[in-house]
Amino acid sequence: LAAATEEDVKDIIMPKIVRQLRRSPESVMPTVLGALKAMELDLSESLAELAPVMIPLAKHANADRREISRSIIDALISKCSNVDLIAEHLFKPCADEFTSGKRPKEWTARVGSYGVLESCSCSGSDVARDAMGMDAMAVLATELIAEKQIDAKAAALASMSVWLNHARECPETVLALVKECSKNASERCSTLQCVAQAVRVNAAFASGLAGAVETLIPIIIGGGAKTAQRAEGASALLIVCRAAAEDASVADLVKNSDIWSTLGTYYDDATVTRFEEKDAQILAGAAQCVISSHATMAAKVDCTDNVIRTIALLSLHPNARVRAAARDAIR
Repeated sequence: LAAATEEDVKDIIMPKIVRQLRRSPESVMPTVLGALKAMELDLSESLAELAPVMIPLAKHANADRREISRSIIDALISKCSNVDLIAEHLFKPCADEFTSGKRPKEWTARVGSYGVLESCSCSGSDVARDAMGMDAMAVLATELIAEKQIDAKAAALASMSVWLNHARECPETVLALVKECSKNASERCSTLQCVAQAVRVNAAFASGLAGAVETLIPIIIGGGAKTAQRAEGASALLIVCRAAAEDASVADLVKNSDIWSTLGTYYDDATVTRFEEKDAQILAGAAQCVISSHATMAAKVDCTDNVIRTIALLSLHPNARVRAAARDAIR
């Protein structure tokens, strides 16, 4: 397969793969995955033939079949240089399900579609991928408001997280999502965590969330008062601090808010040891922003040493990703 020519792929290999996937997918999918990984050719032109077969398999009710189908799609995308064809044959059919009024009724099918949208984020870095990203975030933001099945929502959040990390700017749909999810105490923690992680790795992203600051300030204050809400409060703290650092009008609003009086509760040893991996990363990002952009306010509430000590503690965390986030905060 490594020595296969374009003619071999077009005339022999792909027709046989498609035929066998239609006849007996479960028995041939491991072989198909191995074949795609072994090929060294650009398979962009094979998308039109293979994508219509793989998308339904990625939406199958059986989780194992969905998983290996995603692996095949990932392998296929890794061999494709033409992002426009990826958008046409993989991304658009899945996105259109949610925008054309044909939203899958089965939650397992929605999980599959969210997964394919996520896979498309791994395509080449260019204008076409950026255009896909804006459409993906719009679709996923709407779905995260509408989706009620817990596993499907987790899949949508995972997909959104990946696309947010690639985003050059924050679209209005994500701002609307943050505002809407903040109203629902049972769902806002995971969504705010997703957005805060994007803000942590992409500071410019926060400027588009300025419109959510007034909504997020009470969540920060509530998190300072109640241990159970502290993780969502930390996510809101990072978003607000970054937005204030990027926008002078937001900085004035934040400066005169009551969030600073609660800052110490986020940067005590008990909070640091209690937080899970992603929340600890977010806490490190918020600490960096507090020290670099809001040091005066931290000093006013006598919290500077606490924030610095928190970064030091996180740099010794048992999780490597948390330690990396703490090192980023130090830089």
